Amino acid sequence: MVYVWVEDGEKSLNVDLVRSGVYPGGVMADMLDNYNGLTESLKKPELASARAQIEKERAEAPQDHPQRLISDDEYEQFRERIVAAENQARTEKLGIWSDAMKDERQSDGYP
Repeated sequence: MVYVWVEDGEKSLNVDLVRSGVYPGGVMADMLDNYNGLTESLKKPELASARAQIEKERAEAPQDHPQRLISDDEYEQFRERIVAAENQARTEKLGIWSDAMKDERQSDGYP
């Protein structure tokens, strides 16, 4: 899986989509963040059997371990822009953050 940013200078389609409320910011997390988040979640004792299965699958396919092809600093700057964009969309009640989308948004697990 390849994660793509669409940018032109300081402009970013990814940030603009979040800022306009088309997507929540979390969908812009890269695969390494998702991988690390899953790893952290699997530390819960009640997920021991799932953890064992996933660790087995990961061991069988080490080539599938995600890689970030930019520096962590660059990624963090992008992530901060995404967080700010989502905060703006929420404040302005744009797109998925609008009152009209509240029921659908909440059914998807967003406040």
